[in-house]
Parts: sequence; structure tokens; C-alpha cells
Amino acid sequence: MTLLTGSLMAEFLPDGRVDMETHAWKLNKKTYGGGEIMQFICYTRCSTCRKAKAFLDARDIVYKERDIKTENPTYRELKEWFARSGLPIKSFFNTSGIQYRELGLKDKLPALAEDECLSLLATDGMLVRRPLLVDDCFILVGFKPDEWSEAVKSLDCAKSNDD
Repeated sequence: MTLLTGSLMAEFLPDGRVDMETHAWKLNKKTYGGGEIMQFICYTRCSTCRKAKAFLDARDIVYKERDIKTENPTYRELKEWFARSGLPIKSFFNTSGIQYRELGLKDKLPALAEDECLSLLATDGMLVRRPLLVDDCFILVGFKPDEWSEAVKSLDCAKSNDD
């Protein structure tokens, strides 16, 4: 069932609840002209991730939240994000994390091939630097408010171009 509310449509599940993922995707598409809904990949106990979430919420950015510990990025996702980001592979590692230190990755990482690094990252979400903000137009790794502000400006620009 579909309900038209203003200029947005809400999808309803058989039990009457709103299908928030579909609704958020349509809102994002309407608001920013994007295809897929933006993903915010975080660890809920991380204070930096909470700051990034507050940053997005304060700007009414629509996103799908994903817990990096319970839903680790896959090898395929990491490979795509790495290629699109233009960042060095080390930027995707949580260098301050316990696993990074326990595995001695500071010394091992320079000798690993890109494919080995991506495979390693895909084994444990806690090895991956967070938060990640994944959109059709950009990949942001780690929370840097200035960088995120620039990315949000590009969303605002896309919005004004659609009007």
C-alpha cells in the first residue's frame, strides 16, 4: 500500500507499519536526487561515530545506519569503496584499534598487497576505520567535520539543481 503525503510517498508493510528503508530512499532521492540511500557505517559505542551521527542528524541528512561490528563490510564493498575513494589502503584501517595492535599490523601492513589488506579488513569490522559515509558521489572514511561539511554542500548543490 502506498500513501501520498505532501510530495513524498510512504510505503506501508502489511501490518500497517511504514517501510522506513523505502521511505528514506524516496526521501533521499527526492531531497538530493541520489539513487541509493546513503549508508552511515559506524560502531554505536564509538564517541566519534556518535559525533558524526549528530552531525548528519543536525543537517537532516537521510541515511541508513549500519553497525560495523554486527554487519561487517564485505570484501566486494571494501574493494569498491577503496577504488572510489582515492585514499591509500591504510586509511581504511582503524590504526588505534585493539585488533590492529594485537595483529601487529603497523609493521605488517606495508608488506601486504592491496588484495590481502582488503581481505583482512573484511574479516572483522573492528579493523575498519569508522565511521564511513557511503554515497553515490563520495566515500568518507573517519569523521573530519570540514570534509563532511564539503560533502554535505555538494548534496545541497544537487538539491538546488533539481528544483
